[in-house]
Amino acid sequence: MEEAAKKVEGVADALVSFMTQKMKVEFAEGADQESVMAAVRKACRKVESDCEVYLD
Repeated sequence: MEEAAKKVEGVADALVSFMTQKMKVEFAEGADQESVMAAVRKACRKVESDCEVYLD
């Protein structure tokens, strides 16, 4: 999922913590967080169809 998220335009970095079962996404400067997260959600669901992705 990290690699899928990192390929999304507007993502500067992504890191999954398997201990907490969460992924931290760092946005590129000037990126629209809502639209980037929608693209991240779509990319991650291709990898793991039942994953849940939230903008926190």
